[in-house]
Amino acid sequence: MYANRLVADISDGMIKLLYGTRNKIKAFGLIPIPKESVTESRIVNIDAIRSEIQDFLLDKNIKSKQISYVINGQGLVIRNIELPAISEKNTEESVRWELNRNLPEEGKDYYIDYQIAGSTGSGKSRILKTLAVAAPVERIEQYVELTDSLNLKLLSVDIFGNSVARVFGKNKNGKEDNGIGVIYIGAETTRMCIIEKGNLAVEREVPFGIENLVREIMKKKEIGEYEARVYLTEQFGFQEAGDENEVNERLKYLMDNVFSSFQKVIQFHNTGRTRKNLDEIFIIGLGAAIPELDRYLTRTLGMAATAVRDPIHIGRKISYPSDFNFMHYAGTYGMLLRREK
Repeated sequence: MYANRLVADISDGMIKLLYGTRNKIKAFGLIPIPKESVTESRIVNIDAIRSEIQDFLLDKNIKSKQISYVINGQGLVIRNIELPAISEKNTEESVRWELNRNLPEEGKDYYIDYQIAGSTGSGKSRILKTLAVAAPVERIEQYVELTDSLNLKLLSVDIFGNSVARVFGKNKNGKEDNGIGVIYIGAETTRMCIIEKGNLAVEREVPFGIENLVREIMKKKEIGEYEARVYLTEQFGFQEAGDENEVNERLKYLMDNVFSSFQKVIQFHNTGRTRKNLDEIFIIGLGAAIPELDRYLTRTLGMAATAVRDPIHIGRKISYPSDFNFMHYAGTYGMLLRREK
């Protein structure tokens, strides 16, 4: 049996909350971040965020004693570092040295952590592959203060890419993929993660999201926000883009700019590799609701793309409430799969 956990992801204009286990989602919430309470990935009004989370816990009658957080955005430094196979203590020292020399004031104001992502070779020629993360002390202390204000215990903090890797790191047959891509299209940001053999290899973020498309539709068609959102999810079509449909052509152009940057990330990642394609691309977040986006990406990126609206699309059997929308929480859900120390 797995214990119930509470997870919060405070980013991209929303507070995403999950409560449950890897096999059963018991409660969830998608709450707009109060105005001016989060700036450049920093929580600047802890009381406002605490109030929203407390209201959620009271409304759902949740008695959790612990909380975990997914973090992402500005200030995080993520590096893949290869090192000779040495002792655990020396590995940690080497990782810190590699990261510190690329941080302001040699990392004085950063928390650094790492995980072993695999190895190559054997014996004296064995090389460790590590994923290292540096997070500003100020940002982590904000989460500590938020947790204290909720009278909870901080269980763990992890990056979005790691959380996603736990969800998508194995294929439908339960085997680790050679390489897959996960594209999260949210309200204000779009992120791409490349996962190799169950571990995060690359994560990139672009300041572009669904809100950009909605504003463009409102301007071009001179309609309200609600009508623009309906248009995007029910009427927009890639096949209808062209000179005869100026709105669709403009939306396609905006999305192509983002996808072309991700295509360059894939190409750079594949440099020197025998296999030049990822096994598959998965689309999550609000963007998974855009009609035909998966087929369009399959054509433009030259590899299979799947819009993940239900956990069954990735071979996961999870029990959840009827109104739960997995595509919004796919990245957050990975924290329920995390093995805590």
